[in-house]
Amino acid sequence: MPQVGAVVTAWFSPGECTTAIAVALLMNQLGGVTMYFSPLVVRAPVEGVLQEDVQREDIRGDITILMYIHFGMSFVLFLCVLFYFPDGPPSPPSPSSQEEREDFVTSLKDFLRNPNLILLVVAYGVSFGVVGNWLGFMTYSLLEIGIHQEETMGVAISATLSASVAAFVAARLTDKMYGFLKVTILGLLATSFAFFLWFFYLSTGVIAPTLTQAYISVTVGVACQFASVPLLLQLCLELAFPISEGVVGAVVTTCFAFVSLVFLLLFLIPDVGYVWVSYVILFSVSLSLIPVLFVKEEHKRTQADQEGKMKK
Repeated sequence: MPQVGAVVTAWFSPGECTTAIAVALLMNQLGGVTMYFSPLVVRAPVEGVLQEDVQREDIRGDITILMYIHFGMSFVLFLCVLFYFPDGPPSPPSPSSQEEREDFVTSLKDFLRNPNLILLVVAYGVSFGVVGNWLGFMTYSLLEIGIHQEETMGVAISATLSASVAAFVAARLTDKMYGFLKVTILGLLATSFAFFLWFFYLSTGVIAPTLTQAYISVTVGVACQFASVPLLLQLCLELAFPISEGVVGAVVTTCFAFVSLVFLLLFLIPDVGYVWVSYVILFSVSLSLIPVLFVKEEHKRTQADQEGKMKK
């Protein structure tokens, strides 16, 4: 994750960067779809079974098979990168890609001194750190409203595929109509908030829950939130130039990891249940809107490219 910005900058021009980031992230998301096929490999525990030890061993064996499948896929990809992936394209895609970046220490200092970048990092971490991890625990949240594992698999796959499509479309549009990153991010997060509010009402019993409502509220809520992620990262890269893209990615990923850690640790509270998760999701998406409102949108990398072309 920290190197997505660096790879994209090395290979793509500014008019393609947001789309390239979206493709990188959505491929990660699509890879995550395989997680929701786990019930096809790992059987669910059956209540009331007398031979609990046998059942436990059977499930442990299923999980082992699943881990070998993951290992095999990762190993094949590793070999592809090891033996094929080149360092860069035959020629630089833009003038800015040739410009020397600041060293690590200078980049980190400049990043932490820039309030606009800090605001974007907070928005990225707070929204994606919660919703992105919740997808792995969605089964428990939906179980609270009477939707079981097999039905949840369909909801999760629908949400993930829709998120991938939404991210690509939003990124492509912002690449075509450049200069509207902030407005688009705010619109996506606001829409995500509205649909997660619907899911919140389902979770708390304000609205009688149904499978159809769960499909719509979760799918659109996740799709709009995820569609904002590549745009947030691209706006970070634009504002940060000529700070090293690797440093930008590292800071953004660190914030995401910290929020993820805090969120996941909450599950260790004894007898905490899962209804609280709906409160946290709603709070995180609404909170992420606030810092974006105060960001001053600038396109430093794009301006550097335009100046470079004029000189030529």
